[in-house]
Amino acid sequence: MAKPAATQKVLPIERPADADPEAAKRAKDAADVAAVAAKEAERKAQDPISDPLNYGPYVTDHSPTMCFGRQVIEDYGGDVGRIPKYRFKRWYFRDKVVIDTFITQLQYDSADVEGRRAMCKKYGHRYAALGPDHHILPQSGQKFPSQIEQLGIGR
Repeated sequence: MAKPAATQKVLPIERPADADPEAAKRAKDAADVAAVAAKEAERKAQDPISDPLNYGPYVTDHSPTMCFGRQVIEDYGGDVGRIPKYRFKRWYFRDKVVIDTFITQLQYDSADVEGRRAMCKKYGHRYAALGPDHHILPQSGQKFPSQIEQLGIGR
């Protein structure tokens, strides 16, 4: 006959001697990080337009020689004075993308946007010139092409 529950002896749960609770916690944390990274990669794969540059590292206010290196100086025959005096607003060096943002129409018109675009294309970079009231995503009735349209992302 079984003893009443109040009088039964409860044995403690024994862990193996080599089980480390900290190691188990670290393994669970690593699994959680991997799950979040997998979910983020899946989201980016499904919608490439919403995250055009993956927010990679960039530098601001760089000259053509800083962005494209020694090749620019060699292309201009070593005459640094002939290199256009462009200052690119953002250069995403990992993605090989240059983005200039112009606040006023006067800045946009005086910036030689097509010359900048041609230089970037020559050195293997994509270029976007965002004018006043610009949009990252395509919009109907906008005056300037969106960042997505200019960079050719998501096509």
